[in-house]
Amino acid sequence: MLPLLYREPPSILKGVSEKLKFLYFLTLLILVLLSRTIYFPLVVFFSHLLILLFIFSLRPKTLFKLYLEPLLIALLIPLIKSLSLFPLVIKPELALKGTLYSFKILSAFSLFLIFYFSTNFFDTLRILQWLRVPVLLRELIFLTFQILLIIHNKVLLTYLSQKTRLGYSNSKNSLRSFYYLIQSTFLNSLKHTETLLQSMQQRGYDFNHFPLTNSSLSLKSLLIFLVIILFWFGVWKTISGWM
Repeated sequence: MLPLLYREPPSILKGVSEKLKFLYFLTLLILVLLSRTIYFPLVVFFSHLLILLFIFSLRPKTLFKLYLEPLLIALLIPLIKSLSLFPLVIKPELALKGTLYSFKILSAFSLFLIFYFSTNFFDTLRILQWLRVPVLLRELIFLTFQILLIIHNKVLLTYLSQKTRLGYSNSKNSLRSFYYLIQSTFLNSLKHTETLLQSMQQRGYDFNHFPLTNSSLSLKSLLIFLVIILFWFGVWKTISGWM
């Protein structure tokens, strides 16, 4: 929970504005989606995978868990795209097109992971404020996040207390413990949510007074950002020219 709220980025990214991180993610995502060949998404995927491994210091086991679902989707897309049922044949040209979609998914997910691990929840709120997202929507996002934290805490505390009392020692106890876990979590979450809303209303809560300090854009980080974007645009243009 706390790393999500106050996650510290790698030392190389400290002091970089969340706006630049968002623009980097958005720009490369657009270039990946506009790619007509497999090569640029492939370069983006493997380069950002190395960044996650060596700069963000994520363990291979952790990365495998994160990529498990996107990898499954990426493996299924070429098969679904190339398989024809009437008659039952596999078309290689459609499989190649499906592979392009697969690497677009993997590269887009890699970009998302870079953005996710380099920002926290309050950075996301600052980005939404910078994008002039309506106040009501930002307030709903903030309240939803608070409620999810309450549910997460209640589930974790209840589960740990059940586990210490051998509530999951066998299948019968596990089913009974799981039932009480869901029941108590739902009721307690409703109670805590109502208490949270009442306390915020009594204190005259207004999202505009939420303590969000806007990070400044330094000239150095802006120039480095432009150089990196121009580099990726040159790679994208070069690969497109080859093809």
